[in-house]
This record gives sequence, C-alpha cells and structure tokens, in this order.
Amino acid sequence: MPAGGSGTVLCMTDEIGYVWQRVAADIERRIDSGELPPGSMLRGERAMAEEYGVAIDTVRRAVKDLRERGIVVTLPAKGTYVAPRAVLCRAPPWEPMASHASGRSPMGCHRVAMREIDRSLRMPPWQQIAAHIEADIRAGKYGPDDRLPSIVTLTQQYEVNRKTAHKALLSLVERGLIEAEPGMGYYVRPGKNGS
Repeated sequence: MPAGGSGTVLCMTDEIGYVWQRVAADIERRIDSGELPPGSMLRGERAMAEEYGVAIDTVRRAVKDLRERGIVVTLPAKGTYVAPRAVLCRAPPWEPMASHASGRSPMGCHRVAMREIDRSLRMPPWQQIAAHIEADIRAGKYGPDDRLPSIVTLTQQYEVNRKTAHKALLSLVERGLIEAEPGMGYYVRPGKNGS
C-alpha cells in the first residue's frame, strides 16, 4: 500500500490510477459499446471480483462510483442494472431532443425522449422512474429539502398510472433518499444529493 494513502494503485504501461477506477472505466466502456445495454443486470460482486482479479471491496467502490454518476442503479436485494437510456444520455433538460440530424446525442448515445419509459427493458416502469429521480438527485438537479415532482406530474411525464408513479416514490422513501410530507409532497432528504 502506498505511503500516506489507502487503496491499491495499479500501474500498467503509462496508466496510473486506483484499481477501482480502472474497473469502473471498463464497465462504463462496456455500457457505452452496447455490450451491457440499458436495463441489463450486472454480474454479482463476487463474479466481477473474480473476472477482474480484484477484491470485492474494489468492485463495490467501482459500482458506487458508477451509481453516483447515474450510470447504474442498484435495487436492494435485486441487483445492479444499467440505467435507462434517458439517464445514460445525461442530456441537460434545455437541450432539444432533435439536436442532431442523426437522432443521436452529442455524447453518442441513442436518444430516448426525456423521461420516457423504455418498454423494451426488463426493468419495470416504476423502477425506471425511481432510477431517473435518483440520478437527478445524485446529479444535483434536486438539492436537500427540494420538492420533487408530484404523482400527477410524474403520471403525465411518463404516461403511467398513479399507482406506478406512487410506487416509484415509495421505493425511494424506503431507501431513505426522499421523504414524504403528508399533504405537501415528496422532498429530498437532507444530505442525500450526490453524496
């Protein structure tokens, strides 16, 4: 272990960096290439640790980084999934959908209408909505104590029923990312944006 620091440093050819950064970069490369499409489940921590020849904690740190950047979403007791395309594109809300004649975003990912449910994914609509909201919180779009879109707004944005929108918000409440204020709406819990 290097003096004055923690973690393992990997040095291959001209590249220097933490092993978890290399693992995260490889997973992100596989997502960008389409090898791991949106909605697909990542392998388990043990399997990835074996695949990369690293410790499980190294894989956990890599996945945490990808989750904080909105690239993957972890559902407790279910697994970690590649985030839906609308999250993956990470396009700013002011960027028009048809900004390029090719229909592709400047970052090269296939565009899906912002906040559209991708019915081809194995991820249920309520999980996709929860993933979008979580990614927005982690990206800082919503800060501590900010009010989130209402159930009615979510049903209109995503063209889903109230039960689906409500289930998405409740899943975030159960995970401690947001809190419900009866009669007022849903709010980001203090200290939960991006940290």
